[in-house]
Amino acid sequence: MASYYLKGYTTPDGVNSRADVREWQNKLGVKADGIWGPNTQAAYERYASANSMSKFQEYYDTILGALNVPSISISVPSKAELKEDISSYLRPGVDLAISKRRAAGETAKAELDADAVSRGMGASTYVSSMKEREDDDTQSDISIMEAQYTATLAERIAAALEKYQSMSLQAQLQNAQYAYNAQTTAMNLASQWFNSYMNNAAKAAKNSSRSGRSGLASKNMSTLDYVRFVSGLSAPERSMLYNSGASEWVMMRTELEDALGKDGYRTVRSAFPILGSAGVKSISNKNYDKARDTWRWAR
Repeated sequence: MASYYLKGYTTPDGVNSRADVREWQNKLGVKADGIWGPNTQAAYERYASANSMSKFQEYYDTILGALNVPSISISVPSKAELKEDISSYLRPGVDLAISKRRAAGETAKAELDADAVSRGMGASTYVSSMKEREDDDTQSDISIMEAQYTATLAERIAAALEKYQSMSLQAQLQNAQYAYNAQTTAMNLASQWFNSYMNNAAKAAKNSSRSGRSGLASKNMSTLDYVRFVSGLSAPERSMLYNSGASEWVMMRTELEDALGKDGYRTVRSAFPILGSAGVKSISNKNYDKARDTWRWAR
């Protein structure tokens, strides 16, 4: 048994001496005696649990940031803008009707004058009275037209405002649904990645224990490394990764499935489809060649 841990306890990767243990104990806030035992292990498990939640949040934030969530925006015009717009097609008809009514009134008065002349009445009080009555009738009809126009305009403006408010509410509801869908996708995929992360961590710890802790750093790619690789591919390259029978692509696809699990692999395919980057923003700006070199190095 090594001198820096008690029987039945296993130190994390990279902890290969009493000095390493003391460094961790200082970090964990326990007695720094250089021996990995029950107190240090309990503190480390609490630390690992908190760190795991941080890792899950990191996955969730990364995925949510990579998803291009659609958003609907409704531009609602002001009441003054609606009034101007609606008036532009209502007012010409009203003005034409008013013009015709005035012309009819003038025609009626001219006929009264002509009739009076033919009867030899001239500019009698009776004729003047009839012409005034005609003017009153004309003005009354015009006032009615104006009132009807004002009422129609107000009704149309109210209907338009109600329509725009309804559209705005529908847009808000749809945007909320889009956001919920994105959050659900991020949550599900983050769970897949987190489970893979925990499984890989457990395997690494087991392998480290069996190998007697050689102290060599693992060259396995992390879950995010794999995802960055996929996100950095072009649409044709993703098609090759997902579907090609060529040995190099089959090897990459198999490694991706092993790292993420079947469900995780399917979710990645859904998040990063063959049809370009529609709906998804690249997590990394690495080009394909660099990503592939990273893949080969990690292997």
